[in-house]
Amino acid sequence: GTSARVMAPMLFEITPAPELMWFAADAGRALFVAGDNTHAFAWYDMAASAAPRDPEAKKAYAALWPVAVLFDSENRVAADPEAVGQWIAAEKELNEDGWQERTAFALALFRALGRPVEPSDWSGLVMAAHNGSDMPGIALWTALKDAGDDNRIGETVLLALLALGDKGPAGAGPITAAGAVSGLTAVGLNDDARKLAAEAALGAGL
Repeated sequence: GTSARVMAPMLFEITPAPELMWFAADAGRALFVAGDNTHAFAWYDMAASAAPRDPEAKKAYAALWPVAVLFDSENRVAADPEAVGQWIAAEKELNEDGWQERTAFALALFRALGRPVEPSDWSGLVMAAHNGSDMPGIALWTALKDAGDDNRIGETVLLALLALGDKGPAGAGPITAAGAVSGLTAVGLNDDARKLAAEAALGAGL
């Protein structure tokens, strides 16, 4: 943040131009962080308009789109399911390593800020559930909560099972077990929730 604010006056002097597309993502991010949305959106708009036909612009657009959504207080950046799907496809194509975690993190932040995130937006991300950790990934965690809140019983059960993983309730950590229990309780499966909680408690030595 400090670096961005120090560099901002110099960035003000640079006019976005197609030959500077390689610089668009860095310039846009720095300007957003520095609090200058006007100049930042100039770089974003240039990348967005050229992305369909220019590979360099596509990279810049994929890098800038989630940041633009987060800094967009006026909802001028499209973040509907079609836009989300296009961005996820670009992330998957351009960044094979870790694209699920990055996109899931961005969607969770959108949701936290009140931008609409559809259940379908999480599809393809929930299977990046554990990655060697005892904690479910943010996509699976959020999808489980949303399914419970919307009383989607079958989906809640499936996602709870995915969250528990191969170890099941007896091997689940406290946050994972509590989340699965909360999901089942939210959709009225109280007996199953109690059994799951009991198995998790016994597995933890309680």
